[in-house]
Amino acid sequence: MRTAQKIAQNRILSSCKNAVSRKKMFWHVFCNIQTATKWRCAMKKIIFMMILNLAVSWAMESAGEHPMHKIAVMDVRSTTIESGKTQMLTEILRTELFRIHKFKIMERGVIQQVLEEQKIVLSAASDDKNIVKIGKLLAVDRLCICHTEFFDSSLTLNVRIIDVQTLVVDYAENVFVKQETEILNAIREMVKKIDMYYSVQYEMNSGNSENKEELQARKWKILGADEQQTAELMKFSADADDYLGLRQYDISFSVAEFLEIIKNGWSAEILKGFFSEGIPYSKARRALSLGITTLKQYIESFQRYRLTFDDYLDAYQNSILDPVVYKKYKNGYTKDRFIAGLGIAADNIPLGNAAYKVFILNIGWEHFLTDFQRGQTKRSTETGLFAMINKSFAPVPYIQANWYIGKYPYYFKTSGGLLLELLVGGHVAAYVRPGIEIKEHFEWTLFYAIGNAPVKKYSNSVSANTGKYLFSYWAFMLNAKF
Repeated sequence: MRTAQKIAQNRILSSCKNAVSRKKMFWHVFCNIQTATKWRCAMKKIIFMMILNLAVSWAMESAGEHPMHKIAVMDVRSTTIESGKTQMLTEILRTELFRIHKFKIMERGVIQQVLEEQKIVLSAASDDKNIVKIGKLLAVDRLCICHTEFFDSSLTLNVRIIDVQTLVVDYAENVFVKQETEILNAIREMVKKIDMYYSVQYEMNSGNSENKEELQARKWKILGADEQQTAELMKFSADADDYLGLRQYDISFSVAEFLEIIKNGWSAEILKGFFSEGIPYSKARRALSLGITTLKQYIESFQRYRLTFDDYLDAYQNSILDPVVYKKYKNGYTKDRFIAGLGIAADNIPLGNAAYKVFILNIGWEHFLTDFQRGQTKRSTETGLFAMINKSFAPVPYIQANWYIGKYPYYFKTSGGLLLELLVGGHVAAYVRPGIEIKEHFEWTLFYAIGNAPVKKYSNSVSANTGKYLFSYWAFMLNAKF
């Protein structure tokens, strides 16, 4: 009897367990079906959005509309304009770019939030090393960077649109205005050029236009070429992208200068090497005209001696390839020299027979009127002080003209000048001063002056010196020039 009861209990328990298992199984199957259903719905939505995007893109292309680049407009930077005004310029630039329907503009708040999370300040966005990083963080394919500064009497606005994938400047423009109030209209005009540029670029890439030359000509006009320049550029089949590739290194590089490169047959790659080292086109043009195609010698030799690129060009033109030799040669073009010297003045020779004698210090400044100071002749003017030292100190200003004749390192010098001292006691005299210059840094001169006699305040035993009669004296001077 008990056995039958146990058997019955076991059957009941087993059936209960089976019921629970079936319930769990049913719930598990139900959940899987529900999950699969959600997954299928999600996939349907994703597929639908992809089809919708493709359809919109196809519709835009069919309608001839420009595909929009996603762009982040960074804050306008300036060191001469207050931040409130630069912020307003930034918002105006964003609004104007939005209105041309060529870009998807990212909001400043989103940009700032993303960069703050990565601890990157907005002002660092224009650094080349940060452009790719910021572009990836913001998930954009273009960055718009703008600087504005006061330069001389005008306000300069520089705008660059950079492809974050290639780091190539897509578009660049400089705007110069006389007043701050004019910059708003300047921004609107500049955005019109951006609109035209990207419209032409799209038409050329899409193949919608049959006349590629016409589009290329429009592109050159947008970049600032006049009718004649455009015709010549089209004649040489010049590509505007090549011009922009060079301009990204030197924003001042003009269309006229690019045309000059093409006419002269100069290599754009060589010019890019000059630009990348910070050498402007005006100096690069002189280098190319001299046949210089590499900067290796300049960097490895002349820069080490702190010589400029202009020095290197001058040395190359004069066939001086050694920087040490050139520095000596360059000294021949020195225009100004500081003079310091010591001498003695007396009214008689030998000095033992002189009733009047004083020591003289000479401090002066010589300015050469000739360009090259190592020719056969040269001319200069000189001014300074003769300090007569005896029992007192008397500064006597002088001015003189110098004539040199000879050959480096020795020159015969002839000078004439005037002495004029009115503060201590009064001394006015005219003088001649022949001498010899040695290696441009030393000179020995004989000095002969005639005028009123120096007064007792800076003479010694000439008791009759009243300053009312002519008095002559000699001086011997040794000077150093620096």
